[in-house]
Amino acid sequence: MGFLTVTSTRERAVTEQAEAVPSTTRLIAAALDELMSTGDRGDALREAGIASLEAALQIAAASDRAQQDSHGDQEAVRLAREALACARAAVVATTCAVRALHGAGRHGGPPARPVPPS
Repeated sequence: MGFLTVTSTRERAVTEQAEAVPSTTRLIAAALDELMSTGDRGDALREAGIASLEAALQIAAASDRAQQDSHGDQEAVRLAREALACARAAVVATTCAVRALHGAGRHGGPPARPVPPS
């Protein structure tokens, strides 16, 4: 089980967004899909990368949506909020990775299992 997990609902939402938006957003979604389907999900740095790509995807989708409707579409606002949540997740995962790497460097051993910030 990974440190931070992305539910199948989230994965479906990512795929649906990728199918419904322009090529730049599809490119980000493809990179996210590749990263999510390879490797160990227990690595905090990998999770930080996934969350960062999720944030980028949400930002691109919000931008695409806002350009489609210049009247303050609520969907663009929702997507921007999702981007903020993903960015926060990236910060938490990166913080955990830094703590684990710092602890390993200080003690000369392999990185400890990441501990979420308090």
